[in-house]
Amino acid sequence: MSRRGRPRQRTEVEELRASSKVERKDLAKKFRELRKETNRFEYAWEAATVLHTLQESRLSPAVRAVCDDRVKRLRRTNVGRKFDPYGSLSDPEFLETFIEAFEPGWDWRKQAEDWSQAGERVARNDRYIREMAQILRNSKAQAKRHVVPDAPDPARLIYLANRIKLNDRTTWPTLKELKLTTGQSERTIRQIIKNLRPKKSELVLKTPKRFGPRLVLRILEKSLNLCSTGMDEKTRSNCMVSLQRLQQVVAIRS
Repeated sequence: MSRRGRPRQRTEVEELRASSKVERKDLAKKFRELRKETNRFEYAWEAATVLHTLQESRLSPAVRAVCDDRVKRLRRTNVGRKFDPYGSLSDPEFLETFIEAFEPGWDWRKQAEDWSQAGERVARNDRYIREMAQILRNSKAQAKRHVVPDAPDPARLIYLANRIKLNDRTTWPTLKELKLTTGQSERTIRQIIKNLRPKKSELVLKTPKRFGPRLVLRILEKSLNLCSTGMDEKTRSNCMVSLQRLQQVVAIRS
């Protein structure tokens, strides 16, 4: 059964696309990727990226701040100190000198993107925005009762499988934990519990309310069936493996 209404992440995606911070985060991500394992050409490429960005018109303050930070880092390298030990060169002059030192004769201005590279960049930016939207959505779901995660969380399923103990009610999940794990609203989860006709021994009515292993398994199974249409194959596979692990831990077979 597919979900009705617009996708849950749409608001977060639109917010990120409209924000100038996206440019800053995307640029910072490129630099972090380069910083993991940097060779001579990657240093030159980083300097060229900063220089190209600084030459753009109407540069936002957020992007300017990231560029300034990267220039300071490049100035602190051995090559940066060698060619401009007193910081007398302007940022563009320093970056030109830096690029020439690492990649002599490289005319980075002529290395324009072809259409395939441009398409890859657009797709990469879109994936980044969607990843950030998911993080933002999950953060809101953690803080606000009425906000629901975009999809079930296999990692939380594994966590529940390792934590739940049959005879220790303090390890049973709360309504909020079930919401974050299943990607279903608290109202939907309550309705599932009601339909299961729980026994008194399966409920902890003190705040926070907790629910026994049998109820948890049925809630997870029902939720995965509800969300199956909207999940990709990998996520669904991970969720099913986690569910089977939970079944083994609590020794209940569905």
